[in-house]
Amino acid sequence: MSLELELSIPPHFFDSAKEENDFESVSERIAKQFLKEICGVNNLRRGDEKASEPDYVSNDRGYEVTFAIKQSLIPQLKGVQPLNHSNRNTEKETISDIQTALERKKEKTYCLPTTLVIVTVETIIPWYCNFYFDIDDPFMRLMWSKRIQTRDEFFNEMYTDYIGSGIFDNIIIINPTIKQEFAVFNIKAFHQQSHQGITRVATTKPLAYPTYTITNVIKDDNFFQLKTTIIGYSPTI
Repeated sequence: MSLELELSIPPHFFDSAKEENDFESVSERIAKQFLKEICGVNNLRRGDEKASEPDYVSNDRGYEVTFAIKQSLIPQLKGVQPLNHSNRNTEKETISDIQTALERKKEKTYCLPTTLVIVTVETIIPWYCNFYFDIDDPFMRLMWSKRIQTRDEFFNEMYTDYIGSGIFDNIIIINPTIKQEFAVFNIKAFHQQSHQGITRVATTKPLAYPTYTITNVIKDDNFFQLKTTIIGYSPTI
């Protein structure tokens, strides 16, 4: 089965922070909304970089937010270059992008316990297959078991290398699903008991975030091959 998807990118998502928007870029504002609406964090204020605070602070706990996007993909998402529809291992690429973000952010020093929140743009169906497929069915469980294993190993390695070692208090990964929702992975909770570390979160404003919609389902011999069209982004001339 192949899926044709539309990825909606909020206007000016890739624009830089400027004085007129209080040096807070659109992506940073969206990151703050992720913390509020998707992660349920309240009483947020912007962190003071000079005081070694992370991006945002709430009740003496810090949140550093980053987007895991390959730089070479940004011109395609902006509409400056045509989207590459050649076969890609998006799971492998996303893991690499997350690892790059982890290595980049671990170099910072924080003055309070800090959770790193990583927002991905690629949608990785095996990571949240239990949302939309009956993995208790023996056939489906067999079909997905190997794909889930890659996720589980990666998440447990993250816990050991970055949380167990004391670099971050926790890591949260936000992955858009194929139905304008989000899969939120709490790595500390996942390490302790995997089923408690995965949450399905809907939003009342899906177009305010990078989100996917299924536009067509093709019954073929492919194993969830995805073809994505970008909509909703208007590049600044």
